[in-house]
Amino acid sequence: MSKQDQAAQVIRTWQHRHKNVMDSDPDWAAQNLAGDLHNAGLIAPDAPQPYFEYAGGPIWEVNNGYSIEKERPGEITVSYHGEPAEPITPQEARSLAAALLAAANYSEEA
Repeated sequence: MSKQDQAAQVIRTWQHRHKNVMDSDPDWAAQNLAGDLHNAGLIAPDAPQPYFEYAGGPIWEVNNGYSIEKERPGEITVSYHGEPAEPITPQEARSLAAALLAAANYSEEA
């Protein structure tokens, strides 16, 4: 089942439990539904803040020796123990992040 299918199921279940609440108390309903989606693991965690910033831009440190740096607009550099790889675009970085998350999730399921 896809994440979208899972979210739709959570919403259907929520609507069944809380009939017409979205009309009568939309602020409470939105917070409560968001909580159910979070509890189902369907809301991504907040992105981490940079470890520090310098004149070139922010740097995010990862505990295992990797660091991610935004040096120039449109370029991101991933380094391992200070050795930088070729810069990648923001879209390439998103693809890499998605692949890493998928691999991590898969390894936990196996």
